[in-house]
Amino acid sequence: MGKDYYKILGIPSGANEDEIKKAYRKMALKYHPDKNKEPNAEEKFKEIAEAYDVLSDPKKRGLYDQYGEEAVVPLDPSVVLIQMTWMWMMMRTHLVPSAALASMG
Repeated sequence: MGKDYYKILGIPSGANEDEIKKAYRKMALKYHPDKNKEPNAEEKFKEIAEAYDVLSDPKKRGLYDQYGEEAVVPLDPSVVLIQMTWMWMMMRTHLVPSAALASMG
């Protein structure tokens, strides 16, 4: 399950630009690593910045609202490689005739 950026900033999904900005500033000040010495403050601060980056951009926000975090956060290259390998194996075994595979070597 992806991250809930609205929950991270403590705002409803229908929040407007001003509400997003105010929530971001409040949360960023609260969890800024220079002000908050909790062990997880830096990670929380990064999460808040990521949420603001997506929700403050109308295009990214629209994609996020429609498809979730996966639509706006780059995939880990290793995940992409695994998916591409799996797709290649499926194509080789199910879509390409055996005679064609034999001629490929």
